[in-house]
Amino acid sequence: MEKLVKGGLLGGLVLFIWGMIAWTVLPWHKMHMMKFSNEKRVAEVMKDNAPMSGLYFLPNMMNLRSDSADMKESKEMMEQGPVVFASVVLEGRSPSMAIPIAKGLILKIVVAFLVTWLLLHTKLSYHKKVGFVTMVGVIIALMGTLPYWIWFGFPGGFTVGCMFEIVLGWFFAGLAIGKVSR
Repeated sequence: MEKLVKGGLLGGLVLFIWGMIAWTVLPWHKMHMMKFSNEKRVAEVMKDNAPMSGLYFLPNMMNLRSDSADMKESKEMMEQGPVVFASVVLEGRSPSMAIPIAKGLILKIVVAFLVTWLLLHTKLSYHKKVGFVTMVGVIIALMGTLPYWIWFGFPGGFTVGCMFEIVLGWFFAGLAIGKVSR
C-alpha cells in the first residue's frame, strides 16, 4: 500500500509539474492558440446564437438526415469553411487558475495512482517499469489527442505538442514511479 500511495503522489506531482512547464514555459501550446481579430464581436455573435453553454460544431450535421436539403447545405458549408469546434461557456468563468490547478493536480495523482497499481502487478526491472509507464503515456496520447485532429481538425502542430507533453510527462513520472515501486 505504501508503494501505491507514494507512486500515485509522486507520479501525479511529476506529471503536474511537467504539465505546468509544458504549458507556461515551452511554446508548444501557445504558438497554436490563435486570437480572433475582434473578440468582443465574436463573443456577441456566440451569445446571440448559442442558446446554452455546451459544445458546438459548425456546421453541425449530427441530427440531419443524409438526404435532406439541410445536410446538403451543411456539407457545402463544411467544404467552404469555416469549420468550428468550440466549448461555449455563456455564464463565463473565473480568470483565477486556483481551482483548475487543484483539480488538475488531483486528476494527475488519481491517474498516477491507477498506473502505479497496474505497475505493481508486474515483475519488471526498473528500466522496464519506466518503459511500461511511458507506454501508458503513448496510449493516452494517441487516444486522448488524435481523435480531435481526425474528427475536428485540430492543428497538427498542436496535436503533436500535446502528444509530446503527455508521453514525456509519463516518461518522467515513470522514472519516479519506477523508483518507489521497487
